[in-house]
Amino acid sequence: MVIPLEALFQSTNKAQVLGGSQFKQRMEHELDRPVESMGHGGDRKSDIFKKLNQRV
Repeated sequence: MVIPLEALFQSTNKAQVLGGSQFKQRMEHELDRPVESMGHGGDRKSDIFKKLNQRV
């Protein structure tokens, strides 16, 4: 697998996991935290937002 250098720089700068979807899912399970950004915005205090972004 060849990873573009720019993708490596971006994932390092953002402290994100670089890899396929199965690898990312495994890392989320192992680390017990999200490995991808949830993005900005949203009313983080609303019940709907909390329900949609609930982490197990």
